Amino acid sequence: MKTKKLFSLLLLSIFYSCQESDNAIYTPLPEAKVLTDCELIFRFDTEYPLQVQEKDSLLFLTSRKSDKCITVINKNTKSVSQKFANRGMGPNDAIDPVFIVNNYLYNDSLLLTDANSGRFFTIKMDSTNHFQLNGNGFFPDKIYRSSNLNFCDNLIIGRDVTSNQNMFFIYDQNNQSIKEIKYRPFLEGLKANMNYYSATNIAANPERNVIVTAMYHMDLVHLYDFQGNLKKSIQFSENPVPRVNEEREALALEEGYNGTSFIFPSENYLYLKRSHVEVEKRVVLIFLMRHLQLLNLIGMVTLSDTILLMKK
Repeated sequence: MKTKKLFSLLLLSIFYSCQESDNAIYTPLPEAKVLTDCELIFRFDTEYPLQVQEKDSLLFLTSRKSDKCITVINKNTKSVSQKFANRGMGPNDAIDPVFIVNNYLYNDSLLLTDANSGRFFTIKMDSTNHFQLNGNGFFPDKIYRSSNLNFCDNLIIGRDVTSNQNMFFIYDQNNQSIKEIKYRPFLEGLKANMNYYSATNIAANPERNVIVTAMYHMDLVHLYDFQGNLKKSIQFSENPVPRVNEEREALALEEGYNGTSFIFPSENYLYLKRSHVEVEKRVVLIFLMRHLQLLNLIGMVTLSDTILLMKK
């Protein structure tokens, strides 16, 4: 497998007050700023880090291959300051917790979910100045098997990982109603593994009334409002959607594709890691991309490949 490395930083201004449209609008990429600086904060030997969240001088990382679910790293000292959260089914235990997408909205705590146990958690500091994981309720039945969760007041926005029809949902905790948004674009002949081929990263910004969906295997970003209405679709290349292999009824990803493999909203920007993938040895490439992504996340440097910054 061969990956095209761009190592460039792009700043896009996307206006959220745009008109509703059913058609993707081709948006040429602006001139890129080449990234050269890189700082390694910490290197893991045995653990497998998955996610990172930043609070002041601390990095909170979820990981696998460890008895503790969460590792805290001090950016200033570049050392581990604490490991906590046992794996299990106890009151304050978790199995594989993940951070909600829009944690930047919550200044006093970090919120996590664990689909395996169906629970919500918060990270808080106890009286001894140590962090601990606190159970904070259970998934509503209607969104039990979900990911990419965003908490916005009474709304929970995310993706049903079992659905072959819906791109994301908007769940109202007050009246327990759910609105499901269909996959976009609709591709004639695509029937196999729809929840994989049309999967998206999701970020919600209540201040702007915008839900952003960025496609894993398509070079597309969709902007919706909080009622689930499409405001705008943006494609970052002239051919943003892979063709459908009629025999397999699946996307022909073996021919290469562009997509967004990671999304990270912050107070001022929404960061997307956009990758150009040319597939020769597919398994090797997927491993390489994940490896590079994790190294860059842990180092808290700008992610490799192309990064798009969508101004809040």
